[in-house]
Amino acid sequence: MKSITTSLLFLFISVATFAQTKVGTVDSDYVLASLPELTEVQTNIETYGGELDSQFKEMVANYQVKVEEFQGLGDTVSDADKKGKQDVIVGIEQDIQKFRQNSQQLIQIRRDELMRPLYTKIGTAIDAVAKKQGYTQVLTLGNGVAYFDPAHDLTQAVADNLKITLKQ
Repeated sequence: MKSITTSLLFLFISVATFAQTKVGTVDSDYVLASLPELTEVQTNIETYGGELDSQFKEMVANYQVKVEEFQGLGDTVSDADKKGKQDVIVGIEQDIQKFRQNSQQLIQIRRDELMRPLYTKIGTAIDAVAKKQGYTQVLTLGNGVAYFDPAHDLTQAVADNLKITLKQ
């Protein structure tokens, strides 16, 4: 009898806990795409990418100059001098390769750095809307949500909190 009472108590607590849970969803990517600040962030990322591209082109141009200088060396230059110039060229080739590898990482770091305030802003708005409307959990769409009830979609409420119009 004690086992049945314990099971019923557990069932009652589980049902009561479930009844108190209110779950909503928000399409944070949609909200992000509608933020006016996103244009400035994208422009800054493109500018930074252009700066990196210019540095890369400068490195390649320097490399080409060094190669042409090396090819223009005559027999009057000692083998030690040729070896020194070859080492410089190999060093520049390695620098170019490292720069090529690192530039994508640098762009990603810059993107993350510039996007962080936008995500923080959206997160703050989600918190405010969830608290105001009594939600205990809010899931973001795009992270594997298989189904959601549109009646619990907070995307528009978050956009209203941010005072932005969602883009169509």
